[in-house]
Amino acid sequence: MEEKIKHHTNALYIGKASGESMAPLMNAGDKLFVKPSRKNFNLADIVVYYQDSHLIGHRILKIYGKYLQTKGDNTPYRDPPITHEHIVGILERIDGKYGTLKLSSLYFKYIKWYFFFYSICTSVGPAWFRRVMTKILRGRKILLRLALF
Repeated sequence: MEEKIKHHTNALYIGKASGESMAPLMNAGDKLFVKPSRKNFNLADIVVYYQDSHLIGHRILKIYGKYLQTKGDNTPYRDPPITHEHIVGILERIDGKYGTLKLSSLYFKYIKWYFFFYSICTSVGPAWFRRVMTKILRGRKILLRLALF
C-alpha cells in the first residue's frame, strides 16, 4: 500500500469502505483514496467527511452557501447538511476487487452524472425502484472496463 501512496502523491489512502450506502459504485472492502481539500467542490462529487467521529463518503446533491447536502447513492434519505470544516477531501480513487476506478478520469466525469441521477431517483422513487436499480448496477465490472479504456 505504501508504494501506491508514493506513486499517487495527490491521493491519500483513508481506509476501506464499509456498508452499502454507496453501492454499486463503492462496495464494502474497497480501498478509498482522497484528495485532501476543503474547497472547490462540485455538484455530484463524492466527499469524505467526519460525522460523529466516523468517516462518511457520500455524493454532493446540493451546495448552498457554506453548507453541502449529501446522500449515499443507495440510501433513501439525504444526510444532514455539513459545512466545509467537516470535510477531509474529495474521493479520488477506488481500488476494488474488479480493479481501480479513478474518479478524476474523463470517463468518470461523465458517468458521475448517471450516479447523481440514480441517487436522486432513489430518494424520491419507491423502494422497489431502488432495489431494481441496485441489482442492475451491482457489478461495477462494466463501468470499470469502460473506465479503463
